[in-house]
Amino acid sequence: MIGRPDDQDKTMNTLKEMSKMIAPTNKTRGFFSALAAALVMSVASPAAADGVAIDARVLPAQARASLLAQITKYKAQNPAIFQQVRSVKGHRPELYTKFRNPVPLVGRELRHLGPDALLPMLEALAFDSPSVDGLKQNEIDALRVGLIEAVGMLRDLRSEAVLEAVFASDHSRWVNTAAAEAVGRLCTTRGLTRLSAALDTKSRDHAIAGLGQCRQHKSAKLLAGLLDKTKTASEADTIAAAMGSLGSRWAWRALARRDGKTRLAEGEAVRTVIAEALVRNYDRFSGETRKRYREAISMVAIAGLRGIVVRHASRLDTASRAELEVIAARLERRAKR
Repeated sequence: MIGRPDDQDKTMNTLKEMSKMIAPTNKTRGFFSALAAALVMSVASPAAADGVAIDARVLPAQARASLLAQITKYKAQNPAIFQQVRSVKGHRPELYTKFRNPVPLVGRELRHLGPDALLPMLEALAFDSPSVDGLKQNEIDALRVGLIEAVGMLRDLRSEAVLEAVFASDHSRWVNTAAAEAVGRLCTTRGLTRLSAALDTKSRDHAIAGLGQCRQHKSAKLLAGLLDKTKTASEADTIAAAMGSLGSRWAWRALARRDGKTRLAEGEAVRTVIAEALVRNYDRFSGETRKRYREAISMVAIAGLRGIVVRHASRLDTASRAELEVIAARLERRAKR
């Protein structure tokens, strides 16, 4: 519940009455002024600063005030959608344990509510947590992840400060990866800078996943550079997965339908950067990692893959080159259908 003005008025009136009982001096005036400010903040803040993922007080002051004002106004006009967000059930054991695959999930419920649920979800994340009494940690995390993913899918700039704050917070791997991917979906200049900076921190893997959702040429170049330098198969797996997401042929087609045909040309450039990196690094690792590379190459589905293989033939062993030529032939057949 967001701090109520009538509570603040009662606090101020009480303090005024108390001040009349004490001889007015400069010290008592100053004392009561400070006490009034502190108590008003205590009335207004705690309930309005304790979300399920972050404390709203970690947000930049301007962003916090703006969001709080928008939430308050929207809640007065549309109380039902706030209740719907708070009433999701997929993370509660009485429901999900009945599934054949008993995993707590709420993302689908929240996405079904659409854009109208943005401000209620931001309130739940940062200002006023839904009840989590009696829930296990994985069930609380399921609620956090569902909210973060649903907010990220909306790609609304009003969510930027909250998503970045969640990404910067110390949560489970599941939650932090979801936050990084949501920041990546927004793909603002500030968000891309934050993801890039996080590559040198313990959040490196989360940041890589986030870059995989930021459909820009710069993201592709960053991931390509990381793949060239990585020394471990596990990190190569993570990068390849992000590259597959970033270069997905179907995702770029969807963006073109939404944002215009210029996105197709941008997508072609991004997909080429990714395909080049995957090919030139193809024989550095074997086994499951190479399988991840093949999956990513298939998702990128670049028409000129055979030419890329030819350009990098001198640095590939015979078996790797043969595998890539088979993939190129398959992609060419698919393109003719």
